[in-house]
Amino acid sequence: MESLKELREYGESLGLVNGDLIRFIETQQARQRDDRRIERKREKEEWEIEKVRLEHDLELKKLDNTRILETEKQKEKKNEVMFTPSKVPKLPPFEEGTDDIDAYLRRYKRYAISQKWDKSIWATHLSALLKGNALNVYALLPSDQALDYDALKTCALKRLNMTEVGFKLKFKSCLPESGETFQQFLVRLGCYFSRWIDMSNVLKTFDGLYDLMLRDQFLHTGICYNECNKSDSIKTTQLSSPMIPSECEKKPIKMPVVKGNIDGAREPYDPDISLSVSVVTRQQAKQRDNPIPILKVSGSIKGVILEDIEREQQSDKSLMKLRQYVAEGRNFEKTNGTKELMSPKVENGKTFRQLIVLEAYRTDNMKLAHESLMAGHMATRRTVYRVLSEFYWPGVESDVKRYCRSCDICQRTVPKGKQNRAPLGKTPIIDVPFRRVAVDLPEPLEPVTDNGNRYIITLVDNATRYPEGKLYHLSTERVAEALIDIFCRVGFPREMLTDMGAQFTSNLMSEVSRLISLRKLTTTPYHPMCNGLVEKFNGTMKLMLKRLCAKRPRDWDKYLGPALFAFREVAQESVLFSPFELEYGWPVRGPMTFLKELWTREITDPDVRSTYEYVINL
Repeated sequence: MESLKELREYGESLGLVNGDLIRFIETQQARQRDDRRIERKREKEEWEIEKVRLEHDLELKKLDNTRILETEKQKEKKNEVMFTPSKVPKLPPFEEGTDDIDAYLRRYKRYAISQKWDKSIWATHLSALLKGNALNVYALLPSDQALDYDALKTCALKRLNMTEVGFKLKFKSCLPESGETFQQFLVRLGCYFSRWIDMSNVLKTFDGLYDLMLRDQFLHTGICYNECNKSDSIKTTQLSSPMIPSECEKKPIKMPVVKGNIDGAREPYDPDISLSVSVVTRQQAKQRDNPIPILKVSGSIKGVILEDIEREQQSDKSLMKLRQYVAEGRNFEKTNGTKELMSPKVENGKTFRQLIVLEAYRTDNMKLAHESLMAGHMATRRTVYRVLSEFYWPGVESDVKRYCRSCDICQRTVPKGKQNRAPLGKTPIIDVPFRRVAVDLPEPLEPVTDNGNRYIITLVDNATRYPEGKLYHLSTERVAEALIDIFCRVGFPREMLTDMGAQFTSNLMSEVSRLISLRKLTTTPYHPMCNGLVEKFNGTMKLMLKRLCAKRPRDWDKYLGPALFAFREVAQESVLFSPFELEYGWPVRGPMTFLKELWTREITDPDVRSTYEYVINL
């Protein structure tokens, strides 16, 4: 910028004076002002352009940062998807009888940390896994503490005796468990000792541990009880009341007592009529309100006197033809004054001696052979076999047939719509008992019993037709245990025929078969007729149980043993002998034998007679 002096000198050099010089200077100054204004405008425009450029660069930078953040978030989401909690093994619920609450809580804490849970939800998630007393602890917590994990943990440990005293007792009474190595035992001991120190709130120093051991031994001597159970040093503890030993003398007297029932003595639950007020404990009230259910059985049989049988055998009109046979000397003889038929049918050198039953007692006889607890509501042919094993009267088969057809329980439980299938081919004859057995798992029985049973495993011997049945739970381990239990009673077979069920084709069952040298045979899928022996037995067993427990369906598991006895006692059509006879070599004593021995006075002891009469009435 040219100064006023320079403009004046420049104008004078041009020869300008006075007014011309002044106008020249003003013109030059105006031109200089215009130049400066144009320069400022140009600088302003450049500054605005630079500002716009900087703002544009800033926006680009922001967009780049946003894109980078979104990329990182997407990576984090991918990592979260890869480590989603749904793919992590779920925590099993706490089992009070088997799980240790301290170990379970430590595992739960590690699991929650690995899943990055917020600590505010730890208590809520833990409550869904608790059972028994631990769940009661959560339910009884105040609302403000129910969401506090530390408070819930402390209360649960105290409730389950996982305190300082509890861990101390575990440490001192700990013993090696079965199959536990010494290293594992030392680790468990160290864990108990560490938890004892943590619960005692002592310093993990020599002085702290020294004071803990000294205080525990001092408390163990019994000199004081509460004063030493503090975190203070044992040296500063003062006894509020010293222990005063008390001694007394006594004279031991031995009083021999014989347990038994005394005539005229009052039962423990019978009230004493001489007292105005009686005390009933909660356990007595519970037993009184929930008595043990009694099995429903058929009615009792009226008593019979031997003299009545002798007298009525002479006057019974239905025995007229038999009396005529006796007069002619045909296959009859007297035993203890009663007539017995010598059956002309002799099988394998066995002669049957049958008691002649009067018309008045035939209904009771058929009722015992068909409806009793150990009869099983079996069909006509097997009921006839059971009756003819000890008794006889004219028209016995027709009477038994009419009685079985008129049975109300049998009519209500007869299978409907049964269609006969094509005859099967011949199967190999097994002549050695329990060389080959047929095993099956029938469909679950309904309803579920009061004991929670609904499954039965059935086994039938191919040689003797001897059946076995056992309650089990639906798992391969329980099926293997049930089979081993049965084999321990009847012997281990060489072959076992089953279907293609998962319990029989599993690796565990294959290993069990290898250990006992058992050859497994399986049927064709969807062809149960290949294992028809046990399949037929399943239907018979279900029908027997259904008829026996018609009045108490939920007690069918209690009738399993009597139903098996009923099936084993009667002869099988294929072998013409009963499973008991083929298995043991002689017929077992059943209800029909009891009845004959009572009626013929083969049992003379009155106490024994009353016992047998009680069994028959059952």
